[in-house]
Amino acid sequence: MSGGPLASVFGSYEFRPAATLIAAVSGGSDSTALLFLLKSHLSKHHPDTKLIAATVDHGLRAQSAVEAQDVARLCEMIGIQHFVLPWEGSKPTKGVQAAARLARHKLLADLATREGAAAVFTGHTRDDLAETVIMRNSRGEGPGGAGIAPATLFNGRVWFLRPLLNTSRDALREKLAAIGVGWVDDPSNSDVRFERVRVRLELNSARNGRELADRAVAAAQDAGALRMARGVWAASLLRRHADCQAPGLIRLGREILAAPDETLVLAIRALLAVQGGTEHLPNRQRVLALIEGMRSGSLRANLSRALIDARKDAVFILREGRNVPTLQPVEGEVWDNRFQIAAGQSGRRGESSREYSVPESLVRSAAKTTPNLPENAVAVPIIAPWRMFLPSFDLGLANEVAKLFGAETFPPLPFPRHIEKTF
Repeated sequence: MSGGPLASVFGSYEFRPAATLIAAVSGGSDSTALLFLLKSHLSKHHPDTKLIAATVDHGLRAQSAVEAQDVARLCEMIGIQHFVLPWEGSKPTKGVQAAARLARHKLLADLATREGAAAVFTGHTRDDLAETVIMRNSRGEGPGGAGIAPATLFNGRVWFLRPLLNTSRDALREKLAAIGVGWVDDPSNSDVRFERVRVRLELNSARNGRELADRAVAAAQDAGALRMARGVWAASLLRRHADCQAPGLIRLGREILAAPDETLVLAIRALLAVQGGTEHLPNRQRVLALIEGMRSGSLRANLSRALIDARKDAVFILREGRNVPTLQPVEGEVWDNRFQIAAGQSGRRGESSREYSVPESLVRSAAKTTPNLPENAVAVPIIAPWRMFLPSFDLGLANEVAKLFGAETFPPLPFPRHIEKTF
């Protein structure tokens, strides 16, 4: 597979010598084209890089196992090592798509860890991006929306990359047809019970469908660039004005309240979510209302399981006192979605004798919301909003928040130039 604009898809990737990469291949047109494009590029420019293909068999359709074996035979024909990854065990009756997505990522990430792979590549296209933006707009998630991130870190350990977000499905299918390679159409892609299918059908049937899709992609690219920039600005704000002077207690200098609304809102949303151990950032409008109240004077309010206490000299954020686990945690446990309990010498013993330059009442309140650790155990902070899925848009902010809470920073992007080229 060579020639034309598709030949340059991987031109901005800085592949390391002797690296291992994984291509997630379902057997559909997009992922099959990804496999051939990646193989062609590596063969020409990085012949010492190992490419592995993997197919997740969700077991949700009778034909899924057969389709996985079809991909295995194709990979054998072109000399690529292939793994079938079955999703085993009972399947949920509700929320199947979300559960399947999580299982798919876990299976692929586990394979990447075993094989020492630098990243997993997936076949999401420009069409997928347009559909995602239109769906989110219809749900009132903001004009344009950032859509699909060009890269997502799963479970803090493996990057999933989407190099085809600027490439149309039609272009990929034309390439496959030109080299005589077929693909499988998943029946669920025609099932109008799914919102994405309905949006796809509407775009395909509309006279101006291509124009609508192009507008959605352009809006997503602008929104993605803005989201990355705001994340960097919010990170800078926290670096200059936030500190953790006592366990479980974040202090913000009141000068932070002079920051631009959108930057400040994002920074405080992130802090509230981490202190509360919630997977989603709190509502933007509710946080903006809190900020306006803090600018006017003192304020004390709860949001997202966190307490925000604004005083004349500083703003404090801590876990609210309600519904905090009371049992002593055990090793391996995720405690309150804020700490992972691990073996080690606790750094929290003896904290009560320390003196802090913050109100003692807040120190005591925060201490009550931290785990009472057994001997030889440590509480490793969890950055809940990005614990499972971290879009590349948010990497800068997530790392600054991790530093503030004493957590490890997240792994860097393996190919940062491809992110820059996407926007």
